[in-house]
Amino acid sequence: MSNMYKRRIERLRNELDKKHVKLFIITDIRNCCYLTGFTGSEGVVLITSTLVYLIVDFRYLEQAQKETKNVKILKKEKALHVLLADVLKKYKNEKVAFESDSTTFREYEEIKSSLPNNRLIPTLNVVKILRTIKYSDEIASIEKAAEITDNVFRHICNFIKPDMKEMDIATEIEYTAKKNGSHSMSFDTIAISGNKSSLIHGSPSNALVKKGIMLMDFGAGFSGYNSDMTRTIFIGKATAKQKEIYNIVLEAQQIAIESVIPGVNASYVDKAARNYISGKGYGEYFGHSTGHGVGLDIHELPNISSESDEVLQPDMVFTVEPGIYIPEWGGIRIEDMVQVTDNGYKIITKSSKEIIEI
Repeated sequence: MSNMYKRRIERLRNELDKKHVKLFIITDIRNCCYLTGFTGSEGVVLITSTLVYLIVDFRYLEQAQKETKNVKILKKEKALHVLLADVLKKYKNEKVAFESDSTTFREYEEIKSSLPNNRLIPTLNVVKILRTIKYSDEIASIEKAAEITDNVFRHICNFIKPDMKEMDIATEIEYTAKKNGSHSMSFDTIAISGNKSSLIHGSPSNALVKKGIMLMDFGAGFSGYNSDMTRTIFIGKATAKQKEIYNIVLEAQQIAIESVIPGVNASYVDKAARNYISGKGYGEYFGHSTGHGVGLDIHELPNISSESDEVLQPDMVFTVEPGIYIPEWGGIRIEDMVQVTDNGYKIITKSSKEIIEI
């Protein structure tokens, strides 16, 4: 196990000590990757006070051996709960923590029946909270993923022409991202136009792009980490109202970004954007949270919402993405990724936010 993963395991064990727990079953595959470096799509990690087990089936055995070091790999040849019972039989009467948000009720019942002398302790977000503070290598991967999205945006602004299909634009975005080094898209690309842009997570179709709003939300994956960026441009000359709303969203985003300071609640950032948009009379048209964490998952902690009580800390990375969506008129969203620094913030995505008319 490399020093990086050793540090992560040590931080996790420190958190488990606070709960007086030595044994932890981890079923969230992203958490498994974070703690061991295993990038397969299925596996389970078991943490003890001295060992780290990675449980995989035959499909991932060779991959696990190549991707991990100083991890005891167990081949899953029997049901998970039976295998866990075999490994944990020497830890009789000890507490066993598990991830309540990624363990199914059936798995819980099976593990409980196979470990009758152990007390199962449900946990929530223990590893995910650790993941909110990014290490330098994680930030480097996120920055590279963001650089890919910036390159894609420059290209796509030269590519788009009136009467193209939304789907063709989305396909070009994804092709260009992969050509620039992305191993996968972070999520299904959004490239929607006209009145349809008021659909916050609308899907591109074979509809032809006409004059008006063009909203694009996409992200690239690099070395397991994600980026996320939204830009709204205009096909043809933007109308006065389109410019007005665009500038309101842009100003709201800038105000929110400038409120990013270590020690403040994430809700403070959300309220900064929301209060500005409400003050301009469009509060009812901004119905989602201002942002979300980005890392191994495209949506992770911290939540930048009005209800969040999470405190911003250096090296957290999240989006700031206010928007205004008016049914039958259209929607405008501007999104950047932001890193909390020791004294404030750093914007990771670099693409222009000036009004672009094609």
